[in-house]
Amino acid sequence: MSEAADVATRPSLLKPAHWPMFLALAVMVAAARLPWLLQRALGRG
Repeated sequence: MSEAADVATRPSLLKPAHWPMFLALAVMVAAARLPWLLQRALGRG
């Protein structure tokens, strides 16, 4: 019942069917940035 409202108010790019793709992309970006973030957090450099 609320799905129609969500789809109507949400940009077409963020449809639930696209969530796995965005989630995978976010995981890839996080994995790429993790060493840098750890180095910055722990080594401050």
